[in-house]
Amino acid sequence: MNALTYSNGISQQQPAATAPAARKAARAARRSDAYLVELAAFFGLLVVAVLERISPREFSMVLLYVVPVSLVAWFGVRGAEWRMAVTAVCVWVLMDSVQRERQDSLMYFWLLTEKVVLFCGASLLFSRLRLALANQRRLSRAMGERLRVVEQLAAGVAHEVRNPLGTLVSGLEYMSRRERPESERQLVEDMHSAVERAEVIVRDLNDFSAPLKLAFKSVDIQRLICSAAKEARNKADPAGVTLTVQHGAAQTLDVDPTRVIQVLVNLLRNAVDVTERGGSVRVRVTQLRGYVSVDVEDDGPGIPPERLAQVFEPFYTTKAPGAGTGLGLAVSRRIAQDHQGELRLANRAGGGLRASIVLPTGEKE
Repeated sequence: MNALTYSNGISQQQPAATAPAARKAARAARRSDAYLVELAAFFGLLVVAVLERISPREFSMVLLYVVPVSLVAWFGVRGAEWRMAVTAVCVWVLMDSVQRERQDSLMYFWLLTEKVVLFCGASLLFSRLRLALANQRRLSRAMGERLRVVEQLAAGVAHEVRNPLGTLVSGLEYMSRRERPESERQLVEDMHSAVERAEVIVRDLNDFSAPLKLAFKSVDIQRLICSAAKEARNKADPAGVTLTVQHGAAQTLDVDPTRVIQVLVNLLRNAVDVTERGGSVRVRVTQLRGYVSVDVEDDGPGIPPERLAQVFEPFYTTKAPGAGTGLGLAVSRRIAQDHQGELRLANRAGGGLRASIVLPTGEKE
């Protein structure tokens, strides 16, 4: 109950607490944006004066217009866009004065004005880009902070639940060794399956919240595939799904066998979940340059393209409530990345999904 209350507090109170800070940061960014526009306008004016060889007398006439109007804009206008517009009008007026002094063609006036206005516009675009990047960094920091809180909560839950689960497993194993009626034996088996599922959830929470510890060994990838397929058949056979492994040439990899099997079992179980009775799930190995790809293909509906990136997010799941934690693919991708590989998902042209774990062979290309 305490954990649930703590979780709700994070999701409901944090936005209210960070809203004033966000508004303050936005105001500071707008002020900085306006400063940049003003400085850009005066710098642009100075550059134009040098390039066009405006005399000191003409430049003093420019400042006679620019300074008062810019100060009025500074104190009276809050938005950077309006300040730029006022500055542009000011430049237009001062160039009109220069035009009258020089008695040059009208084209000179337009070219000179155009340079200053374009410089101001480019400065504004740059400042807007800088503001967008600052907002993106702020959001990334906020999301990272929330993710750290979730990881701490997940680690606490996994630690507190693991010990009671161990006690339940010991008790169920003791009960299963004694002679019991068929109905009671079936009940014990159901309880044991539920506890095993709880252990998987605790393992996923622990893997998500703590750094992974890998024990690398040189093993044949085909042996790992067979081990994962044997475990996944416990779910595929009752569901009426055919699980086929296409054996290839032996390929030795330097990996953590337990973790790679964990990823393969997760991919196989996901494939079985989305495949209807009578369908099939296929596993094959593809040789790439310097890598080996273990592909798991199913006959399911696939994943909408707009959701392909979301499925790797922690706690995101399309399964029914209670059927998944939403951590399986997130943890699997993390395991693949810790092996200097990657996890790929792609919809197949003929329907279904292809999930692949790509691992380096360690061989030089």
